[in-house]
Amino acid sequence: MIAKLFIRSSQRLIALNARFFSTNPANQFNNQETSSTYQNQRNNRREPSEFRRNNQERYQKREGEEQYRPRKESITWDEYFNLYATNKIHNISEAKFPYNFRGMQDFVPIKKEFDNMIFAKGENYADFCKQFDRRMVWFMKSLATNKDDDLPYSELNFLLQAKKGAELLRRNGYQINLIEDNEGFQKFGGKKGGQPFEITHIMGLNSNRTRNAGTDAYSIIRDLEEKGLIMFIGNQLKMDENGNYDFKLTRDDDKQMILRVHYKFATPYILQVTDSSGKVVSPPPESYIHTAVFENQLRLPPKFSRLDLHFLDWIKLYRIQNEWKLVDFDRFLSGNKLIYSEKEQRQLFKGEKDN
Repeated sequence: MIAKLFIRSSQRLIALNARFFSTNPANQFNNQETSSTYQNQRNNRREPSEFRRNNQERYQKREGEEQYRPRKESITWDEYFNLYATNKIHNISEAKFPYNFRGMQDFVPIKKEFDNMIFAKGENYADFCKQFDRRMVWFMKSLATNKDDDLPYSELNFLLQAKKGAELLRRNGYQINLIEDNEGFQKFGGKKGGQPFEITHIMGLNSNRTRNAGTDAYSIIRDLEEKGLIMFIGNQLKMDENGNYDFKLTRDDDKQMILRVHYKFATPYILQVTDSSGKVVSPPPESYIHTAVFENQLRLPPKFSRLDLHFLDWIKLYRIQNEWKLVDFDRFLSGNKLIYSEKEQRQLFKGEKDN
């Protein structure tokens, strides 16, 4: 009898160990490292874990496009352009192009009290600036090459509008060229690189615009806007015993937060547009500064964070995700608003014209 009990106990222990090692995330990661699929994913990335390459299928999955465009109704880029990029234009000013040929003004940085709350964390600040510099050049290059592989990770509406503007020029006989104008850049000042000129924390919204409700679903609290925090209060937020909103007791969807960075960048690279005869028809640059807006959907604080923390101390527990999303360039979309109406979402993400 004792021997049988010992055997059964040993069998259960072995089964439990096997179950643990099969479900342990660390062991799953080790197994994933050696899989051919994982190796292929790593090999296809220019910078591992920094961003994922954009193509139409990934944007449909990552940006929630399947909510408005079922797979059976999905369309190709050519079909999309045949709907929205068929206008005849007589000069490039008639096309809404996501690039200011004359350049942007040198914005004076707006300092806010909460600027360093999450974004500036030691050496990460310089790394983020390098990432933004590279991605702005990649975006300019993608407009010239018309290759999705050159695109940085971008917000869906911005991506569609940008590609539509570039395609409209091409279909009217224009060509977009990326040129390195070192001579003109040296006259301008010759100092490459960029820096943020405004940082804002937006609580209650998602960088994926399709996941946000309409304006009527939120109460906007701007008490801390000058310090760098805007809160969109939904109907699901919990109240504490004193009648104040308690974000720590609220479900994750209602306490999500976006870190929004307005960035300026000086570069010798410029875009030129030529007509069918090769004549340059775009205006010459007056400034080599360009601006962009990047967003990061912050990682929520740990589940078991202390509940007795002050609200602002609790916000500091948010962490930056690996992937930054490009949402605007040279004020192309006037900053790219975060909330759309239902009709606007159908027009933007379904690829169909409303009557």
